[in-house]
Order: sequence, then C-alpha cells, then structure tokens
Amino acid sequence: MANTSIILAVNKLQQFNLTDADIRFAIGLALSEGYAHIMERIFNQNKDINGIGFGSYSEKYKEYRKSLGLQVQKKDLQLSDRLKDSISIDMDRYAITIGENSDINTPSRNPRFRSGNITQTQKAKYNEENLGQEIFSADEFEKKAIFEVLKEELENIINSKL
Repeated sequence: MANTSIILAVNKLQQFNLTDADIRFAIGLALSEGYAHIMERIFNQNKDINGIGFGSYSEKYKEYRKSLGLQVQKKDLQLSDRLKDSISIDMDRYAITIGENSDINTPSRNPRFRSGNITQTQKAKYNEENLGQEIFSADEFEKKAIFEVLKEELENIINSKL
C-alpha cells in the first residue's frame, strides 16, 4: 500500500521538473526534523514511542552509575553517550540509523567507563528487548513531522520553479 502511494506521489512530482538535488534537499530537511524530535524524546524526555518512560534502575546499577558520576533518578540510556552519538542521518539510505561501531572502537566521554565489544545497534536492540518497549523507531508525531516538512519543502521548491 505505502509503496503504491509513494510511486503515485513521485509520478505526480515529475511534472514539476524536480531534480534529484531538490528531492535530496527536501528529504534531508525532513529527516533532520525527525532526528531532532526522536533524539529529544529518547535522550531528554526518556520515553519510548508510546510516551512511556524507561522506568528506574536497580539498586546495584544505581551504585555503578553513581561511581561513574552519573544521575540515577530515571533511566536515560546514556551510560557512555556512545549510543546517543551513534544515531545519525544516513542520506545514502534516506534514514535515521544507529551506527555499527563497537564500544571498544569508540572512545567514551567518561574515562572511567569500561568498554565491551557490543555494537550500538546491538545495544539499542538489547534496550528495547530488556525494557519491552519500542524506543528507536519514529513515533506517530515524529512521522507526521517528517512528512509535513517534506511536503512543505517540496511545495516551496515547486513554487520557486513556477
């Protein structure tokens, strides 16, 4: 269903002589909007795609985080910032992605943090499975924001060509 809608939309857009650069620019702006919302929700609001928080840390894990000088009031998925720093916009795939670098190959901002050989993608998947929450996808608001920006930017480009 979605693919058919996309094909119809692309066919309609062809009449406006949009270049690949025009479309790439609009998609880049749209993904930037989505990225900002997703990062805010996950790493500032500490919520999954349904607006539910991540819960609290166990007492043992609180002690470990305290030893690293980190907050323990609410679960924030930011032990080393490697996961947060690995999320980016991939314009080759037109997607917001999580990097594949392992902790061992990525320096931590906290020199007291011990490194493992887990990749950031594995870490994200582990967090979702462990918490039983979908976290690293776009929620409905974020999807709508992405498509609104894409629509607005394509309209701006089309209007500038008329």
